[in-house]
Amino acid sequence: MRTMNKLSDLGFAAWVNKRDVGYHSFIYIEFSPSSLNVELFKKCIDEVVDSMDIFLMEISDSGLFEKRLDDTKSVSIDILKLNKESEFHRKDILRGNFLGSEDNQTFDSSFLKIRVVENENKNINVSFLANMAAINPAMLYLFIKNVSSLYSNEFSSLKNKSLSNNINDKQLNSINYNQHLVNVDIPGLAWNFINPNKGKLSNLCLNIDCNIYRKLQNTAILNKLPLSLVIKSIFCFSISLFSPDPKFRLSIPYFKIKSNIDAISDFSIQEIDINSNLSIIENAQCLLDNNYIYLSEQYSGVELLRKLSEISNKREIAPLVYTDLIDYGDLFSGEIKNCLGLPIFSVSRGAGVAIDVQQVIMNNHLYSNWDINTDLIETNAVKPIADIYVRLISYYADNPTAWQLPLYKVKEQLGLYDRPISQESNGDVKIAGNYFTIDRIQSLIQILIPQPVKVIMVSHDNKKNGLILLIRKNNNIVSLTDIRNSIENNFLGQLVFDEILIIDSVIFTHYTESDYLSKYQLEWLKRISESQNEEIIIFFDVIKVISLMMSQILKKTINPKTDKNIDFFSIGGNSLLGVQLIIEINKYFLFTNVSIADLFRLRSVYELSKFLYEKNPKISLQTAQIILQLMAKNING
Repeated sequence: MRTMNKLSDLGFAAWVNKRDVGYHSFIYIEFSPSSLNVELFKKCIDEVVDSMDIFLMEISDSGLFEKRLDDTKSVSIDILKLNKESEFHRKDILRGNFLGSEDNQTFDSSFLKIRVVENENKNINVSFLANMAAINPAMLYLFIKNVSSLYSNEFSSLKNKSLSNNINDKQLNSINYNQHLVNVDIPGLAWNFINPNKGKLSNLCLNIDCNIYRKLQNTAILNKLPLSLVIKSIFCFSISLFSPDPKFRLSIPYFKIKSNIDAISDFSIQEIDINSNLSIIENAQCLLDNNYIYLSEQYSGVELLRKLSEISNKREIAPLVYTDLIDYGDLFSGEIKNCLGLPIFSVSRGAGVAIDVQQVIMNNHLYSNWDINTDLIETNAVKPIADIYVRLISYYADNPTAWQLPLYKVKEQLGLYDRPISQESNGDVKIAGNYFTIDRIQSLIQILIPQPVKVIMVSHDNKKNGLILLIRKNNNIVSLTDIRNSIENNFLGQLVFDEILIIDSVIFTHYTESDYLSKYQLEWLKRISESQNEEIIIFFDVIKVISLMMSQILKKTINPKTDKNIDFFSIGGNSLLGVQLIIEINKYFLFTNVSIADLFRLRSVYELSKFLYEKNPKISLQTAQIILQLMAKNING
């Protein structure tokens, strides 16, 4: 059996911290079959569940996939009869708080929740809710297909079957992604850089007429190309019209089942480079080049993002996801449709995913379903992209000769223009595929931080190649980690400062007149800010103790003065070592109960120490001083 070796730190943080992004990471699909033998349907579900090892697993407190110790499965099945019509919490789903409702607590220990509801009029609804920490949209469709096939007696055995997408997994680039992919940005769409954090989802379901679909299919056959590849190329063309750079990352769910391994569901990252001098056919052929598709074979796709984050020093995410199910026929050759009918509602939300597009064939129509996380991008910013996508689909269906035209000619014919010039394009800094001026960055940062701030370029060898954030000091203890987390959460993780310095008001006023700093000025400011910070840290003994504990866990020296703000996970820490650190802290600081979720939120020695101190200032200092005294005696003795 093959499963993921471990969940990445990012994925584990989402799983354990329900207050943050964890319980928002899901996909939900609802059907309303015309008739259904509920008892037989449940029997088919049980058989499919038994055939898939993933449902024997659970995610442990240390972030590992481990086999469940009891006889239960990580699936919840509810058969309900209601006295009134049910909307299956749809309003709650679109508000983003579906998994917080009281009757959904079983999801905490399940990867998949299935609900069958029959109302007083004998109408039946069937819903599937999957936690995307373990199951992605493609994998959920596959599960539903297997259940439907078994129910319809079209599928006598689930063994020795093979399914894979159109990525040749034997040739995926899993080694050199760190040498190239880190230099490719996410698409520069009109992201919400100040995150409203409302948790609201919206949905655009685009129905491409069967005649248009048939025309596209015929022309694709004539040009010896899979229809799915052409549609993917048109989708990427549409995205490129709204991004300053036609080169961008696209995340693609990667899934397969083979007889000798467990089901694997994950995602790869593809580098897209739309060339306006080439035709849609030539651009489609470029998408076949597996040298530009990246997959971490040992770990999850999220682990690939984590590795990229280590190189770029950004919180790398996958905001644009494209799930291609076209090549699998009319919703898997009608197997799902015969059993459950067509989906009547579907919505998904992944951690850090802004737009999740699923392409499906139903009743000889092409359905393009766009799920939108409005925290990260407004629906009004996505709709123009979707409208142009539909327009291009119709254009290529009605004009077979246009398949040979360079894309710039297509843009001229249709009057399509790249993103409006009114959006900033002459900025000094590129963030999430968009260009910003220093003044614009500073105005956005000022929204997040109540104290006066100044964003300055740092100059090395007469080249401006870094950003410094200066914050004017006040009388409060300032949390640099809170500031970093706030900036990271509100800029899609893409804005990185070389230094964040809290400085005296007089010096701050002087540097508000500066456009950039030399490396000598920067070093001087760092020394000034560090000495001032140390003076106000009244809980330095707690910092010393936490530094010692972290040094012991990581087996490296953590200097309480110079390393107190370093991220635990950037210096070798992971979820398993994090659990060990939390156990060690709780062993001595008995007055509080630090959780693994707290560590993912706080991350540094300084923030952990500040957290302990604020819980109980007197006891935390006394505990730290006793520990230091005992250690000194042991050393001297």
